Amino acid sequence: MSKDSVKNNYVVKPFIISAIVFIFVGSLIGSIWFAFILKVNIPSFNGSIFNLHRIFQVESGLTLLIMGIGFMIVPRFRNTSIGSLTTIKISFLFIILSTFLAIISAINIFDLKIIEQILFFSQIFRILGIILFLGKIFDTLKIKPRLLRDADYFIAFSSICLLIISILNLLEANGNTLLDIEIQLLFPIIMIFGIEYKTLPSFLGFIRPRKKIGLLSLLFLITTFIVGIVAELFADDIILPILFNLFMLSSSITFSISTYVYNNYENKKYILQSTEDKKERYLYTLYHTRISFYFLFIGGILGLMFYLFDKKFIFYDLSIHFIAIGFIGITIASYFPMMLAPILGKPIAVKKSNKIPLILITLSLFIRAIGLMYISFFNDNDLFILHVLTSLSGLLILLAIVIFILLMYKSIKSLS
Repeated sequence: MSKDSVKNNYVVKPFIISAIVFIFVGSLIGSIWFAFILKVNIPSFNGSIFNLHRIFQVESGLTLLIMGIGFMIVPRFRNTSIGSLTTIKISFLFIILSTFLAIISAINIFDLKIIEQILFFSQIFRILGIILFLGKIFDTLKIKPRLLRDADYFIAFSSICLLIISILNLLEANGNTLLDIEIQLLFPIIMIFGIEYKTLPSFLGFIRPRKKIGLLSLLFLITTFIVGIVAELFADDIILPILFNLFMLSSSITFSISTYVYNNYENKKYILQSTEDKKERYLYTLYHTRISFYFLFIGGILGLMFYLFDKKFIFYDLSIHFIAIGFIGITIASYFPMMLAPILGKPIAVKKSNKIPLILITLSLFIRAIGLMYISFFNDNDLFILHVLTSLSGLLILLAIVIFILLMYKSIKSLS
């Protein structure tokens, strides 16, 4: 890889580092908040702590990370340069400034009128940063790729979704309902679909995705987003959120079929007999992908159950975390070695130990589900040890992040 190419890719490093910091802090806040919930039963969904958790995790961490991935991977799909670095830097600064103002607005140190003004400017800066991102992505998408033009539709649609969501937030403050959070998560989900559509089938099986089923998945996603926006305008309607989750689940299933997520690839036995690095890289991607889609499917089902069964908190909590951590988090982890390679100009080694964060995340979500299930359905608020064990699920996520960073750092140092 040329030095100029590495230098250009290096500009996304602040996106990735900032995103990791925000996600870690957000996870820490979430762990504390979750422990607080288990101690005093289930409080209201509102509150400044919860708002900070969402700001750090979704509005800042995930947004910056997916934007950084978009800035870097989309040009690579066309074997072209990333272009003007100034635009990318300004976009990053706008999002960081937006995050800073959003944090100030959430901690309630000013009166309501000042907070509303701070939040307004936060959303304006966010929209400006997203517009620059959108312009850069669409400018790159104008270059015709050699293969799989259909992936561009997912990437373009995800970027448009991000802008529309941000504009809607400017017109009316975003709430904490399940539908609000699910709509926020659509941007990273659809962008991931676009990247996976382009890369997964060829990497795992040296084959192309199923085009018609892939386009059907995209159609389901477009319908999902439209239904979600309409549901936001008619907040009292219970049918629309159910339809939203049904279409989202349908899109996830059809997409997994189009990209052969659960196929038994013919080339698998040959890869497993090749070099240790190729074998571990293949298994690393395969395990992360399959487990992440399991979480996406279950998260969608839990979202449906939330609206069908009297809006129980367990379904609310698990649906969000299964999708945000189980699908988005695990998928990003699977692509991280590939993302670092163009920044460093060298391939990142993948070893058996790299599966440890995946095990910890899966264990964390399993503990969270079992604990909440017992507490919610058996109304057992006196078994303190169960509350403590369940609250530790958040700390396992933090541990997974720390170990993941250390493993990546160790791989990078081994290249020196």
